[in-house]
Amino acid sequence: MSVYDGTYSLLALMFLVITSVSNAQAIEFTTEHNTESEKMTIELIKSLNKAHDLTKWQFSNVIHINKKAIPHSHPVLTLHTRHNKPKEIDLLLSTYLHENIHGYLDAHQTKLADIIAVLKKRFPNVAVGYPEGASDEYSTYLHIVVCFLELDAIRQLLSEARYNKVINFWQKDHYTWIYKLIDEHDNEIAMLIKQHKLLL
Repeated sequence: MSVYDGTYSLLALMFLVITSVSNAQAIEFTTEHNTESEKMTIELIKSLNKAHDLTKWQFSNVIHINKKAIPHSHPVLTLHTRHNKPKEIDLLLSTYLHENIHGYLDAHQTKLADIIAVLKKRFPNVAVGYPEGASDEYSTYLHIVVCFLELDAIRQLLSEARYNKVINFWQKDHYTWIYKLIDEHDNEIAMLIKQHKLLL
């Protein structure tokens, strides 16, 4: 390795660190009750932004924490405090990415509609209702895309062992049918999402 290569690598590393810290600082955090659990969740999200470059998966710069809320993306990205322990940080990361990805897909409605039409033909019978599916048929198809992109992000960011722990947890928790479908048809769904230019 030349001196130039070493200098370039160092500059690249510094850029990633600065970018990650800037991302964390650029996010505005609010809480519903200002409880310790809500504040702990904020600190964990900040630590995630410092540990990883999450730039390409972040589509909201305002994050609201409400210990009693079900996570949702609109009108303000809102997270609960369920996974606010350090040992559960991968699940918090997964949820955080999931809600951000909703914002990404909102900006690509035409591509989303096209891929949902394809998914309906490929998987004509989908689960609806908790815990297997989403609230209605359309939302289940939407969440096949959202959950795939969420898991793909986890795969890019974490080790295979940690990825497996995340997907295994969700398969027993919520959207269970959706996460199992993605696990069983991973390559096929990846190809469809790539063809529709929605991969992140």
